[in-house]
Amino acid sequence: MHVDVFRGRCFARHMSQAAVAYAAPEDVESVPVNNTLYGRRKRRGSNGLAVRQGSALSDLDRRVEALKNTVLVEESMMDVPPYTEQQLLSIYEDLLAVPKPEEEQAPTPAPTPHADASEVSVNVEELDRIALEKVSGRLLFETDFPSTSEVVAPSSIVDRLLSQLQYFMDNTERSTFPIKKYVRPSDWPSLVRTAVRDGDIQAGERALFLADQFGVAIPEEAMNEVLNFYARAGDVHKVESLMHQLIKGDPTESQRHIHIKAHLASTPPQTMPEAALSLLHAYESRALPAPMRTYTRCITALLSLPSAAARAHAWDLFAHMRYAAHPQPDALLYALMIRACPPDEPQRALDLWAEMTLDARLEPTRGAYNAAIRALARSGEEAYVREAFRLAREMMDGWRDARGVPRFEPDERTFCALLEGAKRLGDLARVRWILAEMVKEREGREGVVIGEEVMMHVFHAYAAYRPPFKRTDTRIVEGEREGEPSGAEERGEEEAAQQHEPGPVVASEGKTLSHVPPQSHGETVREAAFLFSRITEPRDGAPRNPFAAVALTTRLLNSYLSVHFAHAPLADARALWRTLFAAHGVQKSARTYVEALECCAGGRQRKREKGEAAAFAREIWREWRGVEARWRQGEEGTGVHPRMVERMHAAMIRVITSAGALDDALLHLAAFVHLYPPHALREPPPPSPLRSTRTALDAPRPLVRLAGVTEVGDDGVPPLLTFADVELLHHRLVAAGDREGIAYVKWVCKAYEGALRERRERVMRAGRGGEAA
Repeated sequence: MHVDVFRGRCFARHMSQAAVAYAAPEDVESVPVNNTLYGRRKRRGSNGLAVRQGSALSDLDRRVEALKNTVLVEESMMDVPPYTEQQLLSIYEDLLAVPKPEEEQAPTPAPTPHADASEVSVNVEELDRIALEKVSGRLLFETDFPSTSEVVAPSSIVDRLLSQLQYFMDNTERSTFPIKKYVRPSDWPSLVRTAVRDGDIQAGERALFLADQFGVAIPEEAMNEVLNFYARAGDVHKVESLMHQLIKGDPTESQRHIHIKAHLASTPPQTMPEAALSLLHAYESRALPAPMRTYTRCITALLSLPSAAARAHAWDLFAHMRYAAHPQPDALLYALMIRACPPDEPQRALDLWAEMTLDARLEPTRGAYNAAIRALARSGEEAYVREAFRLAREMMDGWRDARGVPRFEPDERTFCALLEGAKRLGDLARVRWILAEMVKEREGREGVVIGEEVMMHVFHAYAAYRPPFKRTDTRIVEGEREGEPSGAEERGEEEAAQQHEPGPVVASEGKTLSHVPPQSHGETVREAAFLFSRITEPRDGAPRNPFAAVALTTRLLNSYLSVHFAHAPLADARALWRTLFAAHGVQKSARTYVEALECCAGGRQRKREKGEAAAFAREIWREWRGVEARWRQGEEGTGVHPRMVERMHAAMIRVITSAGALDDALLHLAAFVHLYPPHALREPPPPSPLRSTRTALDAPRPLVRLAGVTEVGDDGVPPLLTFADVELLHHRLVAAGDREGIAYVKWVCKAYEGALRERRERVMRAGRGGEAA
């Protein structure tokens, strides 16, 4: 009972205080501090019922009024925004600010320790000069250095300082001469940097040896300047000699990087850097792994080689690094490996991208985005190409600051990657849209350049395009109904509508491209010719030509020729093939002959232009024989490899077979077998010890491999022919009943097949560490 009374009094007191809190400002003073006690005292001295009713009603009115006023105040406060737009923008500018990518940030030279506040804004070269002038003044005015008549006058401040130091070395006791008083430890890097900057590397070496003779601890920065100079030149002997004489103890990470870099620079071109890789693994065996940038440089060197074994070893080194040295790669190395993914393995690129962004939570750079977009677009599969375009949208729209400025602007590599995917799908409409966007970006800001690679992809897209209208598929229907337009009239109306299509795709002077892609083979050729004319028009005085930076190279002309091979009559393509390269002073490449001869051997021209194809093929073959002869003699710079030789001979056999000359086709096949006999395939090249799969501890090769012996391509296989290359000849011989010819073709195919099988077995035995039979 007493507990309930106490709770009731507390509840009344809290309600009274709440009423005071919600009361209006003018009514606050009239409300008693304790309404409950005040009401009880009043009721004790007067008529209880009347006073109680009046007091309760007045108290309730005040509370209701206070609540109404509170609601009105809150509603009025909701109408007033707490921050202005400018205030909100200033707040979110800091929250959404994105730093510049590392690849775009220019390195800021750090001031030397002896520089005061006024020298901080001066560059490193000026700081070094000031430091050396101070050292020279201290040595000249505080010591008894002889005059220039006694010592030959030096030609630079570095020579003067070295002459002074050498004089004190020869005429003063080392223990008594206070070298640190005149040349501080922070002055030695300035001395060496100035010598290296002036190209006097011998003076830099003298400075290092003088510091060592004076007993001064040589700063690592100064030593690395000289080592890096010799490393860039590939002078391994000099680098190792200086490291042996000057380094006390184990080399640091930077010095190990310089040591391996010297071996990489000394490796001949197109050669496996075995010495650098062996040194890399030797440091690992001493528990001194090289820094991650060293692995990145080695992997880059391997990927730059045109060899399947080198590319496979790059992937093995990447896996080995994560096992033996650095488990977590950085964004630069991720971008390098994503870019190295082969076109037939886009899922590997996606896995690396997810591992970098989701698992490692590394912020992608523009280079990483470009690498991922290119790796997915090169696959040619529609699903992966769509994913490439999605990544491009994410790159441009997903990293914006408060003002909407994107962090990653698309560059030429971004557009080239997107063009790569669109052309492989034959999506000419999207290719034209990308080209138009590049023209707009070029006009809007600097940095987007339409170069030779861009136009190469554009012409490849025109070559892969399949127009919807084919004149050979149309037929004239007799007895058409009156009032219905004929097929020719409908085509005329369509062409008229296309001519009046508003809006250009590529801005030009007096000429435009319609938004509708070309509808026939002729329109495709004319549109490609118009773009090529814009590239080759005179550059002097051309107002705002978006194609002024396109260089006329061999692969650009080859891509333009491919448009005519795919869409133009063979006679027109032959005339252009004769004059195009000579008119622009560009040399033909091996691919020029291969694509031209394959055009004669197949395609839509072979049924209706057999005579023209045979004549064109003979013309191509006369020029090709000289190129192939130089390649067989080992001449460099021909650009020929065994697979191109196979394609040329297979195409020529098809052309001869299509002309009906089966005996000539058999003679050509016999000539090929004589030049490249099957038994030449049996002996593989000696394997590199780095590619051995024999298990051994502390072996100078990767412990983890991503590619097996049978998964690595063999680039040294001589030219050969398979049944698919001579299938047409075999069918014609069967139709003609030529048993001897059929037997010979069968023997050739089986001989090459057996030689390849034996070569593969020897490669596997050599990879396991055994001896080839």
